[in-house]
Amino acid sequence: MAVCADGVLRTSVLAVVLLGAGCAAPPEAPKPDPAPVPIDVAIGGKRLSGGQHLQAAAEASITRALAQQKVARSGDGSVHCWFAKVDPNTQTQQGRAVNVTDTLWCGPVQVPGTGPAPDWIPVPLTQQNGQFAVGEPKLPEPGTSSTPSTEMVRVDGTEAKPSGSEQRSAGPGFFAVVADTGGKTNGDLGLIPADAIKVRDDFLSIKATGWGNPQQFTLPDGGVLSPEPGSRLAVLRLHSDRISQLDQELTELSWARGAPPRPELALDLPDGWHDVPDSQLPTFGGFFLVFTLPAKDTGQAPAKLVLRSKPSPGVEQQIELPSGKSSYPLPEALRRAGYGAAPTTAGQDLTFQHKGSSGTARLTVQGVRLGLQRPVLDSAGRLQVITADPGKALLEIRVRGEGSLPEALGGPLTGEHIVVKLPNGSKAPLKGLRYGGDVFPTALVVEVPANVPSVTVSLSTGTVTLPSRGSFSFSAASPAMTLSLDF
Repeated sequence: MAVCADGVLRTSVLAVVLLGAGCAAPPEAPKPDPAPVPIDVAIGGKRLSGGQHLQAAAEASITRALAQQKVARSGDGSVHCWFAKVDPNTQTQQGRAVNVTDTLWCGPVQVPGTGPAPDWIPVPLTQQNGQFAVGEPKLPEPGTSSTPSTEMVRVDGTEAKPSGSEQRSAGPGFFAVVADTGGKTNGDLGLIPADAIKVRDDFLSIKATGWGNPQQFTLPDGGVLSPEPGSRLAVLRLHSDRISQLDQELTELSWARGAPPRPELALDLPDGWHDVPDSQLPTFGGFFLVFTLPAKDTGQAPAKLVLRSKPSPGVEQQIELPSGKSSYPLPEALRRAGYGAAPTTAGQDLTFQHKGSSGTARLTVQGVRLGLQRPVLDSAGRLQVITADPGKALLEIRVRGEGSLPEALGGPLTGEHIVVKLPNGSKAPLKGLRYGGDVFPTALVVEVPANVPSVTVSLSTGTVTLPSRGSFSFSAASPAMTLSLDF
């Protein structure tokens, strides 16, 4: 028999075990972490007086930025300002100053449009008459993350790493762009399908694949995001497709404005306008927009997903969340299914004469695209975007000459002889061309009615003078091509 500390008498077989091993001692309670010890900080080896007042002044300046929702609370919901260690391996010890940089870092916060990792706002220290004072906070641009590179410390001895805690809060004005790896379903995330939410123009297509107001959202780094009291979380799951990437030619030519047009995606929320940074939009893939809304509906305007086409004059689309209701009618040129593009293998035989000899070849259609805007070459050979007139659309037909054709830059000359006709027999006006070093252009762009069902394409008889190659005559040798635009 044995009596243990819990007062229970144990006999029989158990007694053998107890006599050999004794009674199990109750587990010791975990020891609390030692309390922080106040420390001194030094900048450039010189001890800094009034460090606590500098922290407080910097926190007051960040409070203004939070109130104006230039940044949002994140992390554990509390925002404090910290010194960054010069040497991350420095251990804080009472009586020994810690060397720090001349910048306070305030947070954790979330800069609108950045990813899920906590951001920190740098507040530089300025020196006047040998004394340090707090300068203006250096608020990062939307979409630009900001964080110190070393561990942080406060003069009360508290230390922290800038990476943030597992549990994170989202306050008013929170707006993050988070990559979607596809590892979790809508059901896993507390979302529902949202097929009605979609916007697109000729260079970007955005489709929603999920929407919801979950109580919390698990971030890719394992952190769990929850809304602060007074706010509710909103998650919009989207898929991006930069349509311009489908045309390799458009990435190889120079642009009059320096780069292809980049449509602007944004959220119009009750707390203000939030641009989605272009750098955060995948060429082809999924992403989340995670943001906060007021916990109670007080009659404010609904949240909207906005797409602004560039360059001007373009079109602005506003889609209410989560209904998908459009604020403005979408131009008819953008209403067709898919991207308004369809491949085709149509072709027309032709005969030609060049330098006293004749030959045969074929003009083939490589693809068509119908939309509101299309790129053509300007007089300097650079790409520029043109826009269709109201009620009209731009039809781009990509062509290629196949056969033993002369090697010469003839696209600007022969392009005018590729005739596109509407179902009523009228000729679609040519608005522009794209061409390389071949005798025929790579693409022609004509203006058509936005609801046109089909067109015919044919090469008209003509003679042009090719640069350094002389006279080149050509004519069609088979019927016109019919291109269906029912897509």
